[in-house]
Amino acid sequence: MKDLRSESPAGTGAAGVMTNWAHLAEALAAGISEASRSSVPFSLLVLALDNLDDLNCDIGCDAADEALNIVAGRIDKVARRRDQVIRHAGNRFAVLLRGCPAAQVRGIAERMAHAVEAAAATTRRGRVRLRVRMGAVQVPDQGCSVETLLRHARDALRSAKHVSGGLALVTHAVAPEDVAAPALVHAAELGTLVDPVRLLNEQQVMLAGQPVVSAKTHELAFHEALVRIKLADGTIMGAAEAVPLAERHGVIPLFDYRVLQLAVSHLIKAPTERLAINISPLTLRTNDTWAAFTAHLGAHPSVAQRLIVELTETAAIDDPHIVQGRLATLKILGVTIAIDDFGSGHTSFRHLRSFPVDILKIDGSFVCNLSRSREDRFFTRTLVELAQHLGIATVAEWVEDRETASILADWGVTYLQGDYIGAATLWDEGPQVASARRRRILPPLVDLRAG
Repeated sequence: MKDLRSESPAGTGAAGVMTNWAHLAEALAAGISEASRSSVPFSLLVLALDNLDDLNCDIGCDAADEALNIVAGRIDKVARRRDQVIRHAGNRFAVLLRGCPAAQVRGIAERMAHAVEAAAATTRRGRVRLRVRMGAVQVPDQGCSVETLLRHARDALRSAKHVSGGLALVTHAVAPEDVAAPALVHAAELGTLVDPVRLLNEQQVMLAGQPVVSAKTHELAFHEALVRIKLADGTIMGAAEAVPLAERHGVIPLFDYRVLQLAVSHLIKAPTERLAINISPLTLRTNDTWAAFTAHLGAHPSVAQRLIVELTETAAIDDPHIVQGRLATLKILGVTIAIDDFGSGHTSFRHLRSFPVDILKIDGSFVCNLSRSREDRFFTRTLVELAQHLGIATVAEWVEDRETASILADWGVTYLQGDYIGAATLWDEGPQVASARRRRILPPLVDLRAG
C-alpha cells in the first residue's frame, strides 16, 4: 500500500498512513472485537482537510493532492505508536485510537490539529494554510457494527463543519439501539457462522459471470458479474444469501466496492470484454464509499468505458435527485448505466427521461411467463416499445426457453439473459454461453440514440 508520509522521515511516528477502504473495514472490525472482548478502550477519530475545495481552486488539483500528503505526514508524525492512520476517501483520514479512553480523545485531536495547522505547507505552487475538522466516536463496551461506527463518525464530522473558532471537533456517542450489533451472524440455511467483514478478503469474495447475448445473433455482448462467497467449509454462498446478509449488517457498500475492485481487475486482464455489476442504493448514499468507488474508476478510464453499472428501478426512484447526480458522475467517467428489474417499480416517464440511462433490464418475473400469460406479454411488449421510443437498449432477464427468446427477438429486444442463454459460472471455471458454444464475439453495445 502507498505510504503517504511527506514531511516526516522514514521510520518515525506510527506505522504509516494507508490508503485502502477494505483495510479500514477490517481494522475497525478487529478494534471493535478487541474492545468488546477485553474491555480495551477503542475510539475512532475522523479528520478532514476542510479547505480542500479552496485549495483545488487556488493552487490546482496536483498541488492540493500534495497538500493532502503533507497532512498525512503531519498526522503520522504525532500519532502514537499503537494508533493506525488510514486515508479512506478524498480528503478524509481515519485515526484508530486503541487503548484510548474517551477523556483522552480531545487531547489527541488537539495535538493533531496543531500539527497540521500550525505551519503553512509548502507545495509546488507555493505556501498554503491548512484547516481541518474532526469527528470522534468511542466504541461502547458491548460493541457495535462497523457501519454504525462509521455512520456516527461521519455525522460527527459533518457537525464539526458548523463549529466556529477553536478546535473543530465534535464527539458522538453510539445510540443504545446500535449497541451490541453482532460481528458474527448465523446463516441458518447454511448452518454456519459468517463474518460479513472477513468475507471481503480476496479469497472469499468471488465473481460469477452470466452471459448476456444479442437477441438477434446470440453473440456475446457482455457478462453480468454476480457475487459469490466461499465459506470456510467450502460452501459457495450465492448473491441471494450474501446480499441480504450484507445489507442487514450495514456493510453492503463495502461489498459493492470489493465487487468493483474484482470487476476492474477482471477487465484489465480481459481487455476485449464488458462487464456489468450491481450497486446498492446505500452505496449511492454513503459518501465515503461513493468517493472511493468513483476514484477507483477514475484511475482506470479504459476499464470504466467497458463497465456497466446496474441500479434497481426502486432504488432509482427512492431519491431521484441523489441518483441523478451520481449517475451523471458515472457517465462522465464513461460508464454505461442500466436500470435493473425495470417494471417492478413505478418509474415515471419524467424520471426515466431525466436519468442518463443506456439500458433497461426488464424484470424477469414478466419475461419467464410470456408463453403462458397474455398480461405479461402485453406488459413486456409495452416496456420494450417505451424503451425503443426513448432510444434505450433493452435486456430481457430470465429467458428460460427458445420460444421466449424468439418472441423477444421479434419484438426488438436488444439483449437476452437467462438459463437458456447460459448459467452463471465462477470466473475460474470459465464463462460459458449455453450448450451451443456460441462464438464469443463482442459486438458493440447497440446505441439506439444514434442517428
